[in-house]
Amino acid sequence: MADNTVLVWDSFEQSTAREETPSHTEMVRKLDALADDSKSSHKRDLRVRFSEYPTLPCIEAPVTEFDIAILKDLEARPRWEHLTSSIFSNMRAAQLEGFHSLTLGTTLGDPLTNIYLGGWDSVEVCVSVA
Repeated sequence: MADNTVLVWDSFEQSTAREETPSHTEMVRKLDALADDSKSSHKRDLRVRFSEYPTLPCIEAPVTEFDIAILKDLEARPRWEHLTSSIFSNMRAAQLEGFHSLTLGTTLGDPLTNIYLGGWDSVEVCVSVA
């Protein structure tokens, strides 16, 4: 993974509607300029359907933790869902200082790729759950 990560948040509908516009072309050009092919950097376009927990508190928090988890196979999905459900319930119940919110989503078109977002007050209080 690259040293620097650039995240662009948009709804699926807005992103799809904008794909053929000059502003989208310019955004892609700028993002491509940030990727250094000599350092094996890569750009991924992930369209994610998030769980019932809202993403906005995670994104608006002073620190947003962003993790990608790729399952080995579809047979692992039930265990993954049970594990993440348990972790999320325990994190919410613990009412950790500096904790804002958690959400989890699966990428559209690839049920093995899962995205986790966590919102925190600072890097120091962030407790990774991935």
